Amino acid sequence: MVGFAAEKFASEGDHTRPSGDETVHQHLARAHATFERNPELAIVLQELALRAQRDATTRVALRSLFRFWNRQVEGAIEAERGGAGTIGRGVGAPELALVVTSFVMGAMTQHGVEAKAVPFEALALELERLIAQRPRDAR
Repeated sequence: MVGFAAEKFASEGDHTRPSGDETVHQHLARAHATFERNPELAIVLQELALRAQRDATTRVALRSLFRFWNRQVEGAIEAERGGAGTIGRGVGAPELALVVTSFVMGAMTQHGVEAKAVPFEALALELERLIAQRPRDAR
């Protein structure tokens, strides 16, 4: 199952290294599209997370997958901080990356239960606003 999840992440583009040219907005849009095209991915990741709590081999494999995903988001955060300066420096990139990936996992988990109750795009924009430390009307 870890192979399935890794394959789905890899099949959505070149993910052999953290991207320095992707914004957080682009990452969230790509993540949403990945989960929309592969609705079983959220289920597989949830099942793997449960199994990882009691199986060391699964834990190691899933830990590697999540570290990779978080490094991708860290790269996007650092690129935005260095380029357009759209993300404030109040919180570290690793912590913000965990917030972003946790948001994606949580939103897609809830989306799988009740799709209409989770407006992913609107929530992602709100998360971006919070990360960028922009006032609500400055979108």
